[in-house]
Order: sequence, then structure tokens, then C-alpha cells
Amino acid sequence: MSGVNESESNRPDVDPRLALESILFAAGEPVRLSDLGSLVELPRPEVKKLLAEIQASYVDRGIRLVIGEQEAQLVTAPETEAVVGRFLKQELRGRLSKGALETLAIIAYRGPVTRPEVESIRGVQSTAPLRTLAIRGLIGEVGRKQEPGRPILYDTTIELLKHLGVGGKDELPAVPEELEERLAAATRPAAATQTTATKTEE
Repeated sequence: MSGVNESESNRPDVDPRLALESILFAAGEPVRLSDLGSLVELPRPEVKKLLAEIQASYVDRGIRLVIGEQEAQLVTAPETEAVVGRFLKQELRGRLSKGALETLAIIAYRGPVTRPEVESIRGVQSTAPLRTLAIRGLIGEVGRKQEPGRPILYDTTIELLKHLGVGGKDELPAVPEELEERLAAATRPAAATQTTATKTEE
């Protein structure tokens, strides 16, 4: 019988500091410290210590780590605000990618939804499309779902309805057939046990 206990055997074989940094980068939004602790299987004080080390490593770099009482998030350096603002304006003028359009359709017909719910329907990570849609003001945060981790809920904005020329979500056209099939599949019991998507999308 192995002398390694179950918690040790389940612990990810990776430097927890690297794991925390990767999780925060992939999230693209605030992550609760309690969730970070659960993911790397470390107590809250140790998580905060590692986050402080990561934060210190970003001095004089283009990104910063903001650590709150309950959450942490990677953000751009404040001194880059002007150039980042110019980039975002350029991004606003560009066309939406297929992934962003698909994500927007899911939120429009199924919202409010969380990022994991969008990803369970699309089958790919959707951080980038959600970010693009939020930047363009087409979706927004409308609260948090009352479940472990309290994930952010996203829904369409009035700006989108104005752009589409409709008075409300009830006036949207019929759900496209392909999307309807995906939405239906997501409500089946098997969807509840679906593993988190690992494929990423720009």
C-alpha cells in the first residue's frame, strides 16, 4: 500500500506559483482566492503568499496582479492605459470572429449565462470571445450565479438590441438550427458531467 495520501497524489505535478499565474491568465476575470486554493490544494495564507510573490515579479512589466480580500486578477499596467486604449479602439472597429458571433448568439438566446456554461455548449474555451464582446459593449456582467465559485453571469446589453433594431430579447429571430441543437444538447443530463473544454480559441 502506498504511503502517499490521497490529497498528495491528487495534487497537480506543477509549481503552484506557475499554476496560479496560468489560472489567472486563462480566467481573464477576477478569481476567488478560495477557488485558487482549491485548485492548487493549498491553504489561503499560502496562496496569498504565492500571489504576493507573483505580484512582486511584475514590477516594471506590462501587466500587474491585483489582490483583493476575496479575489485576484491580472490587469494591464496603468501607465499603458493610453496605448492599450488605442488598441481597444482598433479592436472595436474590426469584424467579430466566428467564435465571437457564436458566443454572442448563445448569450442572446440563453443568457444570462456563465463562461463555463458557454464553453460547455461551444466545446472550446471562450475567454477571448467574451472579452471581445464585453469590450464592444455587446455583453455585460449582470451578477453572479449562486453556486460554488459564484461565476460571473453574462447577458446581452441594450447596445446590442439597438444595433439589431429590436425592442427586447423576445423580438430576436428564431434560434438558428445548429445553435438550437447545441442548446438542446447542453440541457441533457450528460452535459452535467461533461469535462471542461481544453481547446483554446483566439
